[in-house]
Order: sequence, then C-alpha cells, then structure tokens
Amino acid sequence: MNSLRFFKEESHILINKEAARRIKYEIPETLLGIANNAGSIPEKILENIFDSYFTTKQQSKGTGLGLYMAKTIIEQNMGGKISIKNLDDGVSFIIEI
Repeated sequence: MNSLRFFKEESHILINKEAARRIKYEIPETLLGIANNAGSIPEKILENIFDSYFTTKQQSKGTGLGLYMAKTIIEQNMGGKISIKNLDDGVSFIIEI
C-alpha cells in the first residue's frame, strides 16, 4: 500500500482507541490515513466529492452515496473529520476521530 511508505520503521497502527486507554495510553485523537497511487483527482471534482449523489460513474454504475455516507457517519455520529488531498501520484484521505 502506498500509505505505508510514510510510516517509520517502529510505527504502530491503532485500531481501537478505547483498548489503548485501558492499557494506560492517553490518545487525544486517532488519525487514519489512506492513500493510493492511482493518480490524482481533478480539483473541480475534489470540491464535490463528499456531496450526496455526486458520482463520476455512469448512472447505472454508482449512486454517489459512498463518500457522502462515510463523511456523515464520521462527522455527525463520531464527532470526527474526513478530508482528502491530492498527492504527487495519488490521493490521500485523512480521518480524524
């Protein structure tokens, strides 16, 4: 995975924030980065990527609800934030909870 190149040799991936608190680590927030090397997304599309019913696929191939629902769940139900940015050779999603 492209995102692994950003990890230092001794880095750890935390999946469960509450489990870490039980073993006496204080973690103010959890960050999850997901990146790919499949090329960047045009800026005009980035502006709308989290809008409901926004899709670049043919009408019969997608509903445009996936990223909208992800943003809704993360921001409204979990009190977090999701963002996207272009990299040199791909795209990176950052989820903060």
